[in-house]
Amino acid sequence: MNKVKLILWLLIAVLLAVVFYQNEEFCLNTAQSLRIHLYVFPEYTSPSLPVAVFFVVFFLFGAVVSWLFGLAARFRLRRAVRHLEQTRSAQEKEIAGLREEIAGLKGGPPPYLGGEAEESSITSPLKPA
Repeated sequence: MNKVKLILWLLIAVLLAVVFYQNEEFCLNTAQSLRIHLYVFPEYTSPSLPVAVFFVVFFLFGAVVSWLFGLAARFRLRRAVRHLEQTRSAQEKEIAGLREEIAGLKGGPPPYLGGEAEESSITSPLKPA
């Protein structure tokens, strides 16, 4: 998965470099200002900056927003993994206790703890002996 992420990021970087190279005149020499007027706050006009600066700023803003949305999912997954590990640990303890109980009932060593598994002397009425 990490290799796929690396390849995707490299692909994005190469595509951005190609767009920048092919539009170098527009990106570096065309200055624009950004105007924001929300009717509640006073109007804001940014200083005139090259278009490439706006591209980089908005790309980084989008990357941060997507990382923040993924953060909640990572916390949920981490909590689920922790819960599943606790369940597994409790079930392993229960299995060990049941094996010891079976060994105590049979009068031998606990099964599957070393060596070959012994044949069971218990017969089922459903299976022919």
